[in-house]
Amino acid sequence: KAFEGAQVKYGNGLNGSFQYMVPHLSVWATYEWYDRKFNMESAFMNRTGISREQIYIGPNIYIKSKKIPWLLRIQPHIYFSAMRDLATRLDDSYWRLGLDFYFTRQGFFKVEYRSDKEGWQGELFDQHYLYTYGSAQLFKWLQISLDYRYGDQLYYDLENPFVGTGHRWGVGTTIQPNQKLNLDIQWLHDVLRRNTG
Repeated sequence: KAFEGAQVKYGNGLNGSFQYMVPHLSVWATYEWYDRKFNMESAFMNRTGISREQIYIGPNIYIKSKKIPWLLRIQPHIYFSAMRDLATRLDDSYWRLGLDFYFTRQGFFKVEYRSDKEGWQGELFDQHYLYTYGSAQLFKWLQISLDYRYGDQLYYDLENPFVGTGHRWGVGTTIQPNQKLNLDIQWLHDVLRRNTG
């Protein structure tokens, strides 16, 4: 029952997922569709009025070598997502081709080539760039992470958007000296240059 005086909204949403996980292979796929009137106050919804499909395929290669005992697993992967804006009828697409490395001490490193086609202000913009991310649990109380992106980047201007060349550094750390205290610190450095050629 709606609260007295509250605005009542009606909308429809549909989603489904498929997963196939075995030791040497990970496959998953999802589909979601939300009309423009869909609203859920208790959910974190970045966007409505869309239909979207995603698929991920990643075989697992387990490393059992005494020469590199710190390397546990390598996972090459491919990811694809397609999204249609039901209002503008623009079709976004996102490709990811990469390698994930898993180490001891909860260490992780990812390197990906990404190719995006993103809709903004009634136009589609192509972006091709390299993305890397790494993290490790150095001590029980200290975890660090680093990420780096280089290549095309969209400038989200309302009147004159453009794709330039840029890079972004990110450094983060989590300090947890005890169960009651958890401190997250992040630093970002972002540079974007407009191509004039």
